[in-house]
Formats: sequence, C-alpha cells, structure tokens
Amino acid sequence: MKIIKAYIYSMNIPLRHPFGHSSFRRSYSDSIIVKVVSSDGIAGFGEGVARPYVTGETTAAAVEHIRRVLLPAVMKIRIDTPVHDVLEYLNTVIPSPAADEGVIAWNAARTAVETALLDCYLKTHGQSLSAVLPRRNDAVHYSLVIGSGAVTAAERTAWLCRLAGITDIKIKVGGANDLKRIATVRKVVGGGVSIRLDANGAFDRDRALAFIDAASRYDIACIEQPQPRGAEHELADIMRRSPVPVMADESLVTIDDARRLIERQACGLFNVRVSKCGGIYNALQIIAHAEKNGIDVQLGCMVGETSILSAVGRHMAFHIDGIRFLEGSYGTFLLQHDIATKSIRFGWGGAARPLSSPGLGCDIREQSIRRYSRDILQVV
Repeated sequence: MKIIKAYIYSMNIPLRHPFGHSSFRRSYSDSIIVKVVSSDGIAGFGEGVARPYVTGETTAAAVEHIRRVLLPAVMKIRIDTPVHDVLEYLNTVIPSPAADEGVIAWNAARTAVETALLDCYLKTHGQSLSAVLPRRNDAVHYSLVIGSGAVTAAERTAWLCRLAGITDIKIKVGGANDLKRIATVRKVVGGGVSIRLDANGAFDRDRALAFIDAASRYDIACIEQPQPRGAEHELADIMRRSPVPVMADESLVTIDDARRLIERQACGLFNVRVSKCGGIYNALQIIAHAEKNGIDVQLGCMVGETSILSAVGRHMAFHIDGIRFLEGSYGTFLLQHDIATKSIRFGWGGAARPLSSPGLGCDIREQSIRRYSRDILQVV
C-alpha cells in the first residue's frame, strides 16, 4: 500500500473576533492542510501554519515548497509496512533541504506533510497517536490568551476566564496601555491565577527591562520573547537582570536555536509550538534538550490552528512530563467553524480529555475543508 496522491488546501476560516499582538493582527485562520491518500483509499490529514515573522514562510511559499519538494519525495512510499519508530521513519523520508533566502526553516510545510503521513500510517495500522506518544499524565489544563487591544476588551476576557475557571492566562503586550490592561486582568481574576506576558519581540533591551520591572508588581509568572529574534545575546542579558523568568519563542525555531539558547543561558523557558518547530519529531527533540538542561516548557500553538494540530497538541500534552503551560484546543472558541465532526475544545477550567481514535484522533469533515479553502492543489 503506497501514497498515490495528495491535496494541498490553503484555508480561510473566519475568526469569531480579530486577534492581534505586536507583530500582526488577523481575522481569519490561514492554515495549510495536506491530505494524502493511499492506494487502499485511506486518507491522512495534516496541518501547518506558516508565519513570515516566525519561520520566514509565507503561506504561498510553504504551499509551493510542499508541492515542489516535499510531496514528490514521499509519494509512492509504503504506508502498510510496520516500522519500529514511525516518527523516526518519517523524519528520514521527508527531505530537509537548506532554507531559501529569507526563510529560517520550512517548518510549517514540513509539519503539514509529517502529520498527514502519520495520520495515514496510523489509520492503516488501526492505531492511535497515543500508541506512539503513550499517555503519562492523568489530566491536562489549557490556558487562555488575551490579545492586544483595549482595556475594556481585556477586562471582558478576564471575566470570561474567571467564570470558566481558567487558572493560567497569557496577555499579549507591546502597546501603550499594557500596564493598565495587566492591572485590570489581575484585579478581575485575583491572586490565584497565573499571568504571563508575551511581547512577540516588541521591545529593545532597555525598554524590556523597564517594562518587566513595572509589570512585575502584578505577580507575573514569566515574559515571552521580549526582544526580536537575532538578539539572543541581549536576551541573555535580560534573563540575568529580569525579576521574572524569560521564555524564548520566535528565537526558538530549530534544534540549533535550542542549543544556542541553552549555551548562552538566554532563557528559562521554551515555547515549543509543533508547526513552528517543524513537526512532532523535531518538537520532541527540542523538548528533550530542554529537559536535559533544566529549561521549563510551554507547549504552545499558532493562532488559528484547526482541530488537526489541536489533536496533535493534545496527544503531546498527555505524553510530555512537566509541561509548565499549555495552549491550544480553542476550536470554535476562536474559529467560526470547525473542520472536525466532533469538537476537541477544552472544557471548564481548561480541562480536556485524551484522544484515542485511530490516526491523530480527530475525524475530519472534508466538505468543510473544501468550503473554507481559497485554493486547492492536487499532486499525483
């Protein structure tokens, strides 16, 4: 049984409300979904989310890389032969060419193909991803993110968090009214809720240190990516001088990035996002480096992920020991429409159930994918 054809969908699912931070503001999900089909008719679905300000990939460029480089290399591979380590196997068959000019890594493209092949392989063998990523945690709890914007909007979301029993909150910062927004959220949720900040590289070193010092009075758990990627030496200086821990996000795209951040002692936490970091295999490698070197891990997500990447994140959340913070599984809390037949959103308090059905664990409604695709390519 071989992979005989594939489809690439460029998605455009409206968000319920625009979501913004210091780097971008968006009103729709622009995920790339890859469908691979075996000669036995079994379909596997994967997803990647291209962000030019994170990996350097635009959606159009990532789609072209999938069409021109990745899919031709994996078409015709056998999907019915059992392998000892399917993630290792897929890592060897999916090419990893050097990034083109302006691209840090083709990680969103690679993630879409890796997860599609994995879904197809697991369905072929009647296995769940939980067989590859065995469950180690009894419970997981997701956090909620408050985007940039007006203080009144932050206050409304904070009240929703309080009513929903959410105990971990992240606030996007980098604007003029940040401290007032933080103070308002803290007042609403009280002292028993963890608040962390995410600057998405909005500050230089001096502004970052001044801001962190002012914000720390509100009992802040950590600050994520206060400086842009490429300023890791200054990030290390902020880490040494900051009253709160520093988390790396945009500075952490590749395994080499992880090694460099560890060597420079530039952060105390990693934000590992599956699509940003190049798929499940690469994300697990980065997490292993973090665990070995005493770095805490946030398992994050990309804004606008569909149920496909949410399902992957769910399996990883139940599998990985000691996750400090968890993001994702927003589903129709954020998207106007879901592409899965059954929602895998988190529930009250951010709690979520494990997934056990064959493949990645979400049943896809393909007509919804087609409905919200702005472009569809077939590769044979």
